[in-house]
Parts: sequence; structure tokens; C-alpha cells
Amino acid sequence: AEDFSYFADAAKGGFFHLGCGNKKLGITASIHTEHFDIDEECLKVGVLMQVNNVLSLLK
Repeated sequence: AEDFSYFADAAKGGFFHLGCGNKKLGITASIHTEHFDIDEECLKVGVLMQVNNVLSLLK
């Protein structure tokens, strides 16, 4: 993520943050910790977002 601005200088791009925690399930640890985990339901959201991006580009 820290290098993204350099890539965006060379080519058009987009950056988004996909949250992966879930307080109801107790998934609250920060990244880069031994307790980090993700709510795998977020993967569906991420895939749908990227598919919509590709479909928009193909129009």
C-alpha cells in the first residue's frame, strides 16, 4: 500500500480498503499481530467489487 502512489504516477489506478474484521465474531485483531484473522465473508465483497470494476472497464 505504501508504494501505490508511485504506481499511480505511472498508470491510472484505484486503491480501496477492504475491511476484514467482524466484532460479532470476535475478529478484531490488527494486521501484523499473532492474533490476526479475517472474516472470510469479506472475500465475497472484494471479489464482487473487482468483478464490477472489470465489467465497468469493458463497457
